[in-house]
Amino acid sequence: VFDDGALVALLGDAMPMLDERGNTRGAVGVFVDVTRRKRSEEALRESEERLRLAMNVANEAIWEYNPVSGAALWIDASARKFASPGLLEDAAQRRIDRIHPDDASRVAANWGRALCGSGDAWEAEYRMQRADGSWADVYDRAVITRDPTGRPVRAVGAMLDVTERNRAKEALETANRQLRQLSQDLLRTQDYERRRIARELH
Repeated sequence: VFDDGALVALLGDAMPMLDERGNTRGAVGVFVDVTRRKRSEEALRESEERLRLAMNVANEAIWEYNPVSGAALWIDASARKFASPGLLEDAAQRRIDRIHPDDASRVAANWGRALCGSGDAWEAEYRMQRADGSWADVYDRAVITRDPTGRPVRAVGAMLDVTERNRAKEALETANRQLRQLSQDLLRTQDYERRRIARELH
């Protein structure tokens, strides 16, 4: 603590000073002010915590893939709905195996084109099996990092479960179709009644 009340973080190291008989006569110490480093570390922790909270609120499963080694990693706790318990560090093939058979070839081809291309973004919507065995509609997207030669070296993605959204969309489309059908039936009924009344009057 300085005279002005400011607090600083210090990193220190000390060595004993010995006389010719080996007795300790004092010590020499070096202290380094690491306040800025500590503040940076704290700011990084706070930033990571805000990101974690935001991801939990968004209900997105964050994943990372290394195209060089083929390793795939689920990063956050939200991924547990898709990864088997204890298997958050999931092999890439195991993750692919969880894609619905009717979607797997399309998604694999889409992903392969993204990696072999020159772009830095990828997205797809498909069905994926949850850890409990049920199927989810997911919207998946990733940012691809490349080395100076253009080779992909890293991909970080976010997968959002859109099952409820799609169900709500389907329900709305069904309701709209039913409403259109009812409107057409009503128009036909009105037309029929007009013609019937006209015949009776003549």
